[in-house]
Amino acid sequence: MKTTSQGAVGVDRKQQMLVSEETVEQGAAQAYEAELKTARDKGVLNTDKAQLARVTRLPNAWSRPRRRSPGRRGLELAIQRAEDKD
Repeated sequence: MKTTSQGAVGVDRKQQMLVSEETVEQGAAQAYEAELKTARDKGVLNTDKAQLARVTRLPNAWSRPRRRSPGRRGLELAIQRAEDKD
């Protein structure tokens, strides 16, 4: 697999991957399973479902876009609508 081509500055550099993506992914999966087994065998694998939910929820919350504040004009409009209903 070739991953580079001639650059913007005219340098011709060839690069080749020695291991396929599939091999890397397979090795990573095997290493992860081995780590899980080691943790289970040592009795240090966390099986608390509430804590798992918490730690998986946090990164998702951090990556969500924040809601913008309505600002002064938005608050004025909300107050006006509330008053109009009365």
